[in-house]
Amino acid sequence: MFEPFRKTGNILDIGCGYGFFLEVAKEKGWNVFGLEVSERASEDCKSKGITMFSGELKDAPFTPESFDIIISIEVIEHLIDPDGFLKGAHKLLREGGGMYVTTPNFNSYLRYKLKEKFDVIDYPNHLCYFTNKTLRKIFEENGFKTKFIKTTGMSITRSKTSKGKSNQEYVSETSDDEMLRFKIEKNALLRGMKHVLNAGLTGLKTGHNAKGFFIKPEK
Repeated sequence: MFEPFRKTGNILDIGCGYGFFLEVAKEKGWNVFGLEVSERASEDCKSKGITMFSGELKDAPFTPESFDIIISIEVIEHLIDPDGFLKGAHKLLREGGGMYVTTPNFNSYLRYKLKEKFDVIDYPNHLCYFTNKTLRKIFEENGFKTKFIKTTGMSITRSKTSKGKSNQEYVSETSDDEMLRFKIEKNALLRGMKHVLNAGLTGLKTGHNAKGFFIKPEK
Protein backbone atom coordinates (compact mmCIF):
# COMPACT_ATOMS: atom_id res chain seq x y z
CA MET A 1 0.00 0.00 0.00
CA PHE A 2 2.85 2.39 0.78
CA GLU A 3 5.11 1.56 -2.18
CA PRO A 4 3.42 3.96 -4.68
CA PHE A 5 4.28 6.81 -2.28
CA ARG A 6 8.00 6.02 -2.14
CA LYS A 7 9.90 9.11 -3.24
CA THR A 8 12.40 10.11 -0.55
CA GLY A 9 12.34 6.56 0.78
CA ASN A 10 11.84 7.85 4.33
CA ILE A 11 9.21 6.34 6.64
CA LEU A 12 8.45 7.38 10.23
CA ASP A 13 6.64 5.30 12.86
CA ILE A 14 5.31 7.49 15.71
CA GLY A 15 4.93 5.35 18.80
CA CYS A 16 6.98 2.57 17.24
CA GLY A 17 7.46 0.49 20.41
CA TYR A 18 10.20 -2.05 19.80
CA GLY A 19 10.28 -1.34 16.07
CA PHE A 20 8.70 -4.51 14.67
CA PHE A 21 7.01 -2.68 11.78
CA LEU A 22 10.16 -0.70 10.98
CA GLU A 23 12.25 -3.88 10.91
CA VAL A 24 10.07 -5.13 8.05
CA ALA A 25 10.16 -1.73 6.30
CA LYS A 26 13.96 -1.72 6.53
CA GLU A 27 14.10 -5.18 4.93
CA LYS A 28 12.07 -3.71 2.05
CA GLY A 29 14.60 -0.91 1.51
CA TRP A 30 12.98 2.01 3.35
CA ASN A 31 14.99 4.53 5.36
CA VAL A 32 13.45 3.91 8.78
CA PHE A 33 12.87 6.43 11.56
CA GLY A 34 11.07 5.93 14.84
CA LEU A 35 9.69 8.02 17.67
CA GLU A 36 8.99 6.45 21.06
CA VAL A 37 8.59 7.85 24.58
CA SER A 38 10.06 4.72 26.16
CA GLU A 39 13.84 5.06 26.37
CA ARG A 40 14.22 1.31 26.78
CA ALA A 41 12.29 0.62 23.58
CA SER A 42 14.20 3.40 21.80
CA GLU A 43 17.53 1.85 22.69
CA ASP A 44 16.32 -1.52 21.46
CA CYS A 45 15.29 0.07 18.14
CA LYS A 46 18.67 1.76 17.78
CA SER A 47 20.35 -1.62 18.12
CA LYS A 48 18.35 -2.71 15.06
CA GLY A 49 19.67 0.18 12.95
CA ILE A 50 16.58 2.38 13.30
CA THR A 51 17.13 6.15 13.56
CA MET A 52 15.32 7.06 16.78
CA PHE A 53 14.09 10.01 18.82
CA SER A 54 12.98 9.29 22.37
CA GLY A 55 10.35 11.82 23.41
CA GLU A 56 7.26 13.60 22.14
CA LEU A 57 6.58 14.58 18.54
CA LYS A 58 6.61 18.33 19.29
CA ASP A 59 10.26 18.03 20.38
CA ALA A 60 11.46 15.78 17.55
CA PRO A 61 14.33 17.13 15.40
CA PHE A 62 13.15 15.52 12.15
CA THR A 63 13.36 17.64 8.99
CA PRO A 64 10.02 19.14 7.83
CA GLU A 65 8.46 17.62 4.69
CA SER A 66 11.01 14.79 4.65
CA PHE A 67 8.81 11.69 4.95
CA ASP A 68 6.89 9.79 2.29
CA ILE A 69 4.92 7.86 4.89
CA ILE A 70 4.11 8.37 8.57
CA ILE A 71 2.37 5.63 10.52
CA SER A 72 0.98 5.68 14.04
CA ILE A 73 -0.54 2.46 15.38
CA GLU A 74 -2.87 2.67 18.41
CA VAL A 75 -1.45 6.01 19.59
CA ILE A 76 -3.91 8.83 18.89
CA GLU A 77 -6.39 7.60 21.52
CA HIS A 78 -3.78 8.16 24.25
CA LEU A 79 -3.11 11.82 23.45
CA ILE A 80 -4.18 14.93 25.31
CA ASP A 81 -3.87 17.05 22.16
CA PRO A 82 -4.56 15.00 19.00
CA ASP A 83 -4.95 18.21 16.95
CA GLY A 84 -1.44 19.34 17.87
CA PHE A 85 -0.16 15.85 17.12
CA LEU A 86 -1.65 15.89 13.61
CA LYS A 87 -0.35 19.39 12.93
CA GLY A 88 3.14 18.16 13.82
CA ALA A 89 2.82 15.08 11.62
CA HIS A 90 1.48 17.19 8.72
CA LYS A 91 4.57 19.40 8.97
CA LEU A 92 6.93 16.40 8.68
CA LEU A 93 5.10 14.77 5.76
CA ARG A 94 6.02 15.79 2.21
CA GLU A 95 3.29 17.00 -0.15
CA GLY A 96 1.65 13.96 -1.70
CA GLY A 97 2.80 11.74 1.19
CA GLY A 98 0.49 9.64 3.32
CA MET A 99 -0.25 9.02 6.99
CA TYR A 100 -1.67 5.69 8.19
CA VAL A 101 -3.35 5.54 11.61
CA THR A 102 -5.19 2.89 13.58
CA THR A 103 -7.27 3.38 16.71
CA PRO A 104 -10.11 1.58 18.52
CA ASN A 105 -13.44 2.21 16.80
CA PHE A 106 -15.91 3.77 19.25
CA ASN A 107 -18.77 2.45 17.12
CA SER A 108 -17.43 -1.08 17.45
CA TYR A 109 -20.00 -3.86 17.76
CA LEU A 110 -18.27 -4.76 21.05
CA ARG A 111 -19.08 -1.40 22.62
CA TYR A 112 -22.78 -1.90 21.90
CA LYS A 113 -22.64 -5.50 23.14
CA LEU A 114 -20.57 -4.95 26.29
CA LYS A 115 -21.82 -1.42 27.11
CA GLU A 116 -20.25 -0.13 30.36
CA LYS A 117 -18.00 -3.22 30.60
CA PHE A 118 -16.19 -2.32 27.34
CA ASP A 119 -12.65 -1.82 28.64
CA VAL A 120 -11.44 0.25 25.71
CA ILE A 121 -13.09 3.04 27.72
CA ASP A 122 -10.14 3.28 30.06
CA TYR A 123 -9.31 6.67 31.57
CA PRO A 124 -6.59 7.91 31.86
CA ASN A 125 -5.00 5.38 29.48
CA HIS A 126 -7.39 6.29 26.65
CA LEU A 127 -8.27 9.97 26.42
CA CYS A 128 -9.83 10.26 22.95
CA TYR A 129 -12.34 8.04 21.13
CA PHE A 130 -12.97 8.03 17.39
CA THR A 131 -15.57 6.83 14.92
CA ASN A 132 -15.21 6.89 11.11
CA LYS A 133 -16.85 10.31 11.07
CA THR A 134 -14.75 11.93 13.79
CA LEU A 135 -11.48 10.39 12.57
CA ARG A 136 -12.13 11.79 9.09
CA LYS A 137 -13.11 15.17 10.60
CA ILE A 138 -10.00 15.65 12.74
CA PHE A 139 -7.65 14.73 9.88
CA GLU A 140 -9.36 16.96 7.33
CA GLU A 141 -9.45 19.85 9.81
CA ASN A 142 -5.66 19.51 10.05
CA GLY A 143 -4.92 19.66 6.33
CA PHE A 144 -5.22 16.04 5.21
CA LYS A 145 -7.37 14.45 2.52
CA THR A 146 -8.97 11.09 3.34
CA LYS A 147 -7.95 8.19 1.08
CA PHE A 148 -9.86 5.56 3.04
CA ILE A 149 -11.12 4.54 6.47
CA LYS A 150 -11.89 0.91 7.24
CA THR A 151 -13.29 -0.65 10.39
CA THR A 152 -12.08 -4.21 10.69
CA GLY A 153 -11.56 -7.03 13.14
CA MET A 154 -13.27 -8.85 15.99
CA SER A 155 -11.37 -9.02 19.28
CA ILE A 156 -11.71 -12.16 21.38
CA THR A 157 -9.08 -10.76 23.75
CA ARG A 158 -10.96 -7.51 24.35
CA SER A 159 -14.22 -9.38 24.83
CA LYS A 160 -12.70 -11.64 27.50
CA THR A 161 -10.84 -8.88 29.35
CA SER A 162 -13.94 -6.66 29.37
CA LYS A 163 -15.95 -9.47 30.97
CA GLY A 164 -13.22 -10.21 33.51
CA LYS A 165 -12.65 -13.69 32.07
CA SER A 166 -9.01 -13.05 31.19
CA ASN A 167 -6.14 -10.75 32.17
CA GLN A 168 -4.08 -11.41 29.05
CA GLU A 169 -2.17 -8.51 27.54
CA TYR A 170 -3.97 -7.01 24.56
CA VAL A 171 -0.67 -6.59 22.68
CA SER A 172 0.99 -9.97 23.06
CA GLU A 173 2.28 -12.79 20.87
CA THR A 174 0.25 -15.23 22.99
CA SER A 175 -3.06 -13.33 23.17
CA ASP A 176 -6.17 -15.03 21.81
CA ASP A 177 -6.32 -12.43 19.02
CA GLU A 178 -2.72 -13.04 17.96
CA MET A 179 -3.06 -16.83 18.06
CA LEU A 180 -6.19 -16.63 15.90
CA ARG A 181 -4.47 -14.22 13.49
CA PHE A 182 -1.55 -16.65 13.14
CA LYS A 183 -3.94 -19.52 12.44
CA ILE A 184 -5.85 -17.54 9.81
CA GLU A 185 -2.71 -16.43 7.97
CA LYS A 186 -1.68 -20.07 7.48
CA ASN A 187 -5.00 -21.07 5.86
CA ALA A 188 -6.17 -19.72 2.49
CA LEU A 189 -9.85 -20.48 3.20
CA LEU A 190 -9.74 -18.69 6.55
CA ARG A 191 -7.98 -15.72 4.93
CA GLY A 192 -10.82 -15.49 2.41
CA MET A 193 -13.44 -15.65 5.15
CA LYS A 194 -11.58 -12.94 7.07
CA HIS A 195 -11.60 -10.70 3.99
CA VAL A 196 -15.36 -11.13 3.55
CA LEU A 197 -16.01 -10.49 7.25
CA ASN A 198 -13.86 -7.36 7.29
CA ALA A 199 -15.65 -6.03 4.21
CA GLY A 200 -18.94 -6.44 6.03
CA LEU A 201 -17.65 -4.82 9.22
CA THR A 202 -16.31 -1.88 7.19
CA GLY A 203 -19.64 -1.51 5.41
CA LEU A 204 -21.47 -1.46 8.73
CA LYS A 205 -18.70 0.65 10.35
CA THR A 206 -18.68 -1.71 13.33
CA GLY A 207 -15.26 -3.41 13.22
CA HIS A 208 -13.12 -3.28 16.34
CA ASN A 209 -10.41 -1.07 14.85
CA ALA A 210 -10.60 2.02 12.67
CA LYS A 211 -7.78 2.12 10.10
CA GLY A 212 -7.33 5.29 8.08
CA PHE A 213 -4.97 6.43 5.33
CA PHE A 214 -4.74 10.18 4.79
CA ILE A 215 -2.86 12.22 2.18
CA LYS A 216 -1.14 15.59 2.47
CA PRO A 217 -2.41 17.31 -0.70
CA GLU A 218 0.00 18.85 -3.17
CA LYS A 219 -0.38 22.59 -3.67
